Amino acid sequence: MESKITTIKLSKYTKERLDHLKVHHRETYEEIIEKILEILNICKINPIKAHHKLSALDNQIKETTKKKNISHIPQQNPSKNLKERTKLRK
Repeated sequence: MESKITTIKLSKYTKERLDHLKVHHRETYEEIIEKILEILNICKINPIKAHHKLSALDNQIKETTKKKNISHIPQQNPSKNLKERTKLRK
């Protein structure tokens, strides 16, 4: 079956909101929208299950954000610190 693709227009605000729902930076908007629609369908049938799914998704996003923030912390150069401490002693 041939896959048909279309283009949709989004406001920058909506795009940013979708970006905040990404669990992984390579996740596509198609995947994000599919997740949203899946949760909406579950919500119609079983709101409690939908709530649990949303909580799990929220936790995944928080973990990814936490890991991303940790990896952006600049690493200190121990030899530079040693040189600076040595200069202070002189």
